[in-house]
Amino acid sequence: MNRIPLEPRDISVLEALKPFLSPRGQGLVDIMTNFVRVFNTGQEESFDPEALVNLVRILRQERIVQRDARPS
Repeated sequence: MNRIPLEPRDISVLEALKPFLSPRGQGLVDIMTNFVRVFNTGQEESFDPEALVNLVRILRQERIVQRDARPS
């Protein structure tokens, strides 16, 4: 898989915006930055396993939060 064409500086800018976003926006930035980190690896690696684990944890937590937020 080809690298996602984002520089580390781009990720830093997104993360710098997080404190100014709503909780939902902060969650979206976390998902986006972790997704980019999963596939934005060097030539010798196809993906970053640590970033993948973080992404799965974030998505799992998001699913739990949404399920709990549904009216009964």
